[in-house]
Amino acid sequence: MFATPEYNTWAQMIQRCCNPNHPSWRYYGGRGITVCERWRKFENFFADMGPRPEVEGIMRSIYSIDRINNAGNYEPSNCRWATVVVISV
Repeated sequence: MFATPEYNTWAQMIQRCCNPNHPSWRYYGGRGITVCERWRKFENFFADMGPRPEVEGIMRSIYSIDRINNAGNYEPSNCRWATVVVISV
């Protein structure tokens, strides 16, 4: 379970919010974005978020964790699995 895409997503979320040495910390923890206490344990994060979605013909790797309110924290009521939107001009 600890070598899964979900675990890697969780670990990066924790690092971005809690580790001032992470390259993206200034955009997350440095802005005051936190991870709720429940999600400090991977098992709870996975229980709430479930596996990243699989859609026929679409690779799972295009899904990432998304905060519905970008100024809000990482918590069950503010997160979902979402695809990256690419806009071509």
